[in-house]
Amino acid sequence: MKNTTLYFFLMLLAMFAGLSCKDFNNPEQIPAYIYVAPFQKETTASQGSESHQVTEAWIYADLNFLGVYEPGRTYPVLSEGMTNFRIFGGIRENAIDELIAIYPMYDSIVINKELKAGRTDTIYPVLRYNSKATFKFVEDFESNHIFTYDVDNNTNTRLEVSSEFAKDGVRSGKMEVNKANPVNDIGTTFIFEDLPAGGQALFLEFDYYIEVPLFVGLEMYNPNEAVQKYFKLQLLPRSGWNKVYVRFNEEVQGFRKKGYRFIFSTEYDPEKEGQPQRAFIDNVKLIHL
Repeated sequence: MKNTTLYFFLMLLAMFAGLSCKDFNNPEQIPAYIYVAPFQKETTASQGSESHQVTEAWIYADLNFLGVYEPGRTYPVLSEGMTNFRIFGGIRENAIDELIAIYPMYDSIVINKELKAGRTDTIYPVLRYNSKATFKFVEDFESNHIFTYDVDNNTNTRLEVSSEFAKDGVRSGKMEVNKANPVNDIGTTFIFEDLPAGGQALFLEFDYYIEVPLFVGLEMYNPNEAVQKYFKLQLLPRSGWNKVYVRFNEEVQGFRKKGYRFIFSTEYDPEKEGQPQRAFIDNVKLIHL
């Protein structure tokens, strides 16, 4: 019994001695720091507006995943010397706060930075569209536009070009409802028959400023079948301009229709009688990989 007690005592002593030596010989590493500046965006003339709403940064340092960070803040990095950063822009997919995802239409951003322990360096991430991204249309409403199809068959409702509000440029698309015309459904002039159905990423992105709920969806076409209407999501009024990235590849892959028309819809709110009930949209882009 005494030998057993002595054995455990010696083992504990050795363990604590080892920990003490380790702490003494390897003091805690002092991190370098990076300030992640807010994202900027660059586009070509054919890609439309530089508007974006990238709210998170997925950051890798020398292939090691650091985490998902909010731009505009400083973060520690346990690295020194020349460090290769790869950054991916993150969005709230389908306007759902909990659904944070890397936006596949943007390229990853590669930045090399010389780091020094205790020093803060700044990273300036710039978003650019993926070279493999295909733009089916880009609509800025600065002149004629492609949302001319009257889904609700009411000639008193439409989407019209307006100079009242604009996210970029001087005009946007306006939809309005009132007590006499409580529904305003409009769609793209064209039916798109060549969208990828193999699960490739497909997004409708746009800016919106709305005083009433705005519904976003599809009309779907097959030969010798009735047209089907499907709404993907409802956007609620918020202060100022906002941006949304709506993923549609799951619907196109699942429904397997011959053609699709992209639609917007607004509805009259009787509780807001006497107030303007409008929805403004701008910088609408349909993009797939």
